[in-house]
Amino acid sequence: MGLPQKKLFAKDEYLLLEEKADTKHELVNGEIYAMAGAKENHVKITGNIFRNIANHLIESSCDVYSSDMKLSAGFDCYYPDVFVKCDPEDNDELVKEKPILVIEVLSESTKHFDIGDKLQN
Repeated sequence: MGLPQKKLFAKDEYLLLEEKADTKHELVNGEIYAMAGAKENHVKITGNIFRNIANHLIESSCDVYSSDMKLSAGFDCYYPDVFVKCDPEDNDELVKEKPILVIEVLSESTKHFDIGDKLQN
């Protein structure tokens, strides 16, 4: 007997599950991964970046988002620390696409993934 096959999820399936989830998850290569909470320094750095970009864009048509908004990248979905999008036709309230800037504050546990496959996507 072979090993059981791992279930892979399509983006639409993931989005339906994520809308009802109590915690945040990312979709990577069809697999769903729970997200861990951030440490204090990470939160401070992310907050400062968000605030400065938001202040800079205050009279712009662009929007800045924090790590509570999903970003679609190909077949995957992430919660970047900060991202900016300027597409007025992107009015989906649950997931955004086509950012002009994505910022990830690196941590020891995720930096290799963040600067590898995630950056490529």
